[in-house]
Amino acid sequence: MMRWFRKRTVDLAREYAPVEIETHGERDPAEFDDLISQHGYAIYERMLTDAHVRACFNLKRWGVLSVPWRLEAADASPDAQRAHEFIQYTLHTMQGGVFGLLWRVLDALAKGCAILEKLYAYRAEPPYAGYWTLVGFKAKNPALFRFEVDAYRNVRALILHAPDGRQLALPREKFILYAYNPRYESPAGESDLRAAYRAWRSKERVLQQWDLFLSKYASPTLIGVYKRGLPPAQQEELLRALDKVQQETAMIVPEEVQVSALEFKQSGAESFAQAIAHHNAEIAKSILGETLTTDEGQRVGSLALGQVHLKVLQTQLRALRAELAERVMHDQLIRPLVRLNFGDAPVPRFVWEED
Repeated sequence: MMRWFRKRTVDLAREYAPVEIETHGERDPAEFDDLISQHGYAIYERMLTDAHVRACFNLKRWGVLSVPWRLEAADASPDAQRAHEFIQYTLHTMQGGVFGLLWRVLDALAKGCAILEKLYAYRAEPPYAGYWTLVGFKAKNPALFRFEVDAYRNVRALILHAPDGRQLALPREKFILYAYNPRYESPAGESDLRAAYRAWRSKERVLQQWDLFLSKYASPTLIGVYKRGLPPAQQEELLRALDKVQQETAMIVPEEVQVSALEFKQSGAESFAQAIAHHNAEIAKSILGETLTTDEGQRVGSLALGQVHLKVLQTQLRALRAELAERVMHDQLIRPLVRLNFGDAPVPRFVWEED
């Protein structure tokens, strides 16, 4: 039986459209993100000290990893079964486990990318004597690395800034590199905190103004009223007594002197609280895509709205799990181990047990 093929005039295996017109070689992650280029990764670390930002960030990570997982063999062949059993053993015995691995990978939600070095060991004892196993991993600070990329933004190597000033070119295949929400194949990814930056910055300013407001108006200003003709010495004594009232609980004054407090409007304090609540809601939307899972929900119908918002969050978490299973577990952990030990054997699949 003869098969006819259309004659190709285009090389399908070639990549034609470069992301960058010129190849710049070593690229700093800051060159891919204007916020990092202005402030560095330190701005994300500072944002994570905010209680609301930290709560939203951890909620998203816990949500992703709250679902159990399993490993499925590619097929029923003996090669596939051997590879499945070996990977299963590795995932359960490596230091930190799958949860620890993915928890560190999800640091990319805040930093834009996560870099973990894979730690291999050659086994000399059974089981699997003579095999290369993954014994653990170590998360690295992305601020210490640069990316060596080509015109198509394929990462050729990672450039580490050593403490002694040297720049070490490290092999790409030795690392798990996860770029979260990458734009135009940027290896630096894009942090959720980038969209939350404006709300966080405004919230910081509002908090500073609120502190000044409270320090000035939280304790009411006392007003002393005296009749005309009161000697200056007694006026000074009254003023000193009013100054001490902030630290003391009682005072006595002559009958002809009256003391009252200058009250301030409570609406001023409420305006600050409303501004903080607004910025917190914007932060939650930028990280979680919704607000009611971190909000008390004071509006009518909060239960129904909360269920809708929870479904929105669950949709995001399912998509993120699918990406982690494919881009991290399968492409950068499981398949390299299978190729290293079993050649072209069928590769098992990492599957989340979602309802």
